[in-house]
Amino acid sequence: MIAWMSVPDFLNGFKVYETFFELKRENPEIFNPNIEIEAIFGCFPNAVWNGGGFSFGPCFTYTQMDKIRAFYNEKNIPLRLTFTNPALEEQDLYDNYCNVIASIFHNELNEVLVSTDLMFKYIKTNYPKFKIVRSIIGRSEGEPYLIHKDYKRTVLSRAENKNWELLDNIPLEDRDKIEILCNEICVPDCPYTFHHYLEHGVDQKCFSAMSAGCFNPNFIHRQNRKFYFKAIQDAPNHLNYEDFKEYMAKGYTHFKLSGRFDILKIAFEISNYFIKPEYQQDFVKLSLSNMIRDNLSGISVL
Repeated sequence: MIAWMSVPDFLNGFKVYETFFELKRENPEIFNPNIEIEAIFGCFPNAVWNGGGFSFGPCFTYTQMDKIRAFYNEKNIPLRLTFTNPALEEQDLYDNYCNVIASIFHNELNEVLVSTDLMFKYIKTNYPKFKIVRSIIGRSEGEPYLIHKDYKRTVLSRAENKNWELLDNIPLEDRDKIEILCNEICVPDCPYTFHHYLEHGVDQKCFSAMSAGCFNPNFIHRQNRKFYFKAIQDAPNHLNYEDFKEYMAKGYTHFKLSGRFDILKIAFEISNYFIKPEYQQDFVKLSLSNMIRDNLSGISVL
């Protein structure tokens, strides 16, 4: 049985994945068995539909975005656009830049991650080839998971990934439609979750970058690199590669890694799940050296 993972940031993590594919072709023995990439999620800077964390920077051209899409799609890797901004209003659906992104990626391989009915209906109507994945990790209320025939899958509420009372009562036939978040940095019962998603969404719309930061004293701050990677692995809801066996035995085979915008974090997290322990440091170093070699751009196809 295969554990399928959606992994972060096809844009900022480009050199990590370029290194990953090259090594898997040339040195497959360094990889953990029975785990594969199902999709790589992310978006482009300044896209108001983007959610989960705000992203600013130079806009990419049509040609640049299509080259990035082609690099992954030619390897049969689906790309999952993070159109999860919870602050969107109807007028935002007609944003030209976001519709250009959607049109470039629109094919039967790629996917869209949504968190609102507004975006779901717009994508289903205007871009029907996309597979749609439902994210509910930023909802202020409602069900911890949602099974719906129009969704390829639903990302389980991050507070529930070790709630066996819930997991054991999800019907067996529905478990293939659940995606479990593995490496969340917030405490499971954080009361600020939806507030932060909404705040980031407003920033993405307004390009203000005025988020006040986290009010929860238990939050693992990204700035503290010295302890970040160990702390996230010690978090109560963290799942590692070995933990997957318990879930897979119960019919849960789809997992997700969080985290975007930071190539070092992406490289470390990918190595923790896909690379055998004795090769993990080498993988991270090679990914970073490849980025430096390519003029720090991180994207060699442009």
